[in-house]
Amino acid sequence: MKIHQILWIPFAFLYSLFIRIWLWMYQKGYSGKVSFTVPIISIGNIQAGGTGKTPLIAYLCEILSEKYQVAVISRGYKRNTLGFRLAGKSDTYKEIGDEPYWLNKKFPNVAIAVAENRIEAVPHLMSYRYNTQVILLDDGFQQLGIRLAKNILLTPYHSPFTKDFMLPVGRLREPKSGSERADIIVITKCPVSLLDQKEKVLSELNIQLLSHQKAFLSSIVYTSPYLMFYEGMVESLHIDEQILLVTGIADTLPLLEYLKPKVKYVKHLSFLDHYKYRESDIRRIENEYYTLSQNGKTRIITTEKDAVRLEIFKDLLEDLDLEIYIQAMSIKWDDEESFINELI
Repeated sequence: MKIHQILWIPFAFLYSLFIRIWLWMYQKGYSGKVSFTVPIISIGNIQAGGTGKTPLIAYLCEILSEKYQVAVISRGYKRNTLGFRLAGKSDTYKEIGDEPYWLNKKFPNVAIAVAENRIEAVPHLMSYRYNTQVILLDDGFQQLGIRLAKNILLTPYHSPFTKDFMLPVGRLREPKSGSERADIIVITKCPVSLLDQKEKVLSELNIQLLSHQKAFLSSIVYTSPYLMFYEGMVESLHIDEQILLVTGIADTLPLLEYLKPKVKYVKHLSFLDHYKYRESDIRRIENEYYTLSQNGKTRIITTEKDAVRLEIFKDLLEDLDLEIYIQAMSIKWDDEESFINELI
């Protein structure tokens, strides 16, 4: 543990005490739970940021929407609006948040709603989309006031909750014992080579399952980058090129580990999670790009989540002759069929 973390220990103790009291009130029934007729699947974590919720929600939207009318309720982090809002075709990330906006573009047949109060959001959503058959609750693990059909807990392989500390020392939102509420625990961002070694991974991460729990391993699989404004244009990575990686997400380690062996050099411009890019940032990207280009072929790459916050600068990017590629990704499972069966 680092020195600055040690200094935060008293605050972590106070935060932990507050959370334990809050959890105790729900466990003893002093705070009630609301039931809804439509099944609700929560996808969440007990760690702050970077556990892989967005890729999993996108995966569930794709899989479940083949058979069911699916809706997603998200908080809409860093949006400029308040209250319940059902995403429309004209909404941008400013109205509904970057992740809901990306989901709204990617899955036009899925209803995407945002609200600070998720309990109130459910009846609002059903009044607009009465034929909804399943709701995905984004970041819903701490929504103890809602009875859930399934409660999915995510934790990344390289920084599991079992080896973390309470905020502000570490990233834990609540004590590790909160994992007991999960029906399914998904270890995300697992190396592909370990997908067939579940027991070894669980032992290594010290994750002990209860009788009602199932665990699954998932890996991120990256494909060839595609051009931001011309999605049909795909170009594979080349070992002789340089990459200017632009990200404003919580965890870039898997992406960096993927890119570095495939190209000559990676320069990383890292911004805060959910960062709202400004024109000055585009100018900085331009400067970095042309500096790198002096040493050889260079390409700008960003993530799908970042692209929705960068695309508003389309005119400026074209004026500056800057092409940005989006690094697409998908999920690979240790046992995809069993995971889907657990939900259905």
